[in-house]
Amino acid sequence: ELKFELDPSNTEVLDFGCGSGLLSSLLSPLVNEITAVDASAEMVRVVERKGLKNVNARCLVLSEETASSLDPVDLVVCSSVLAFVPDPAGTLGILGKKLKETGLLIQWDWECEKDDEPFGFTQSKIEDNLKKAELEILRLERPFSIEGMKPLMAVARRKRET
Repeated sequence: ELKFELDPSNTEVLDFGCGSGLLSSLLSPLVNEITAVDASAEMVRVVERKGLKNVNARCLVLSEETASSLDPVDLVVCSSVLAFVPDPAGTLGILGKKLKETGLLIQWDWECEKDDEPFGFTQSKIEDNLKKAELEILRLERPFSIEGMKPLMAVARRKRET
């Protein structure tokens, strides 16, 4: 569906918390450029060893200060990473500021039943985090489930001034 919302040949992506680069590998043939960032230098080396020509892997602990070294992008992707940062709403706020005017942010995480579970989010918590980050939610859905595990996908953008 994103092919209809973004022009893939010109799309610049920030893969936040890229890990081993699986998502960057899948997106690489479809987009212009990817900046894949992870706090783990070892994970960044794994991505670099893949030799993806349009992927720039960087070790980065995200903060307001370090984010200034990142260029604005058309798409930010966060796959199964926000449950592991100390302040998910604050992190989303920083990432949202890296979006170009028409850019999108996509968050994938595992759905939890309660807010205090450690490795995922309730739908209401994702909504709350995105609102605190001053992002407008375009979609929040469970695209599929796997043997009781339910991923949630949120698509958001910077709030438009009215």
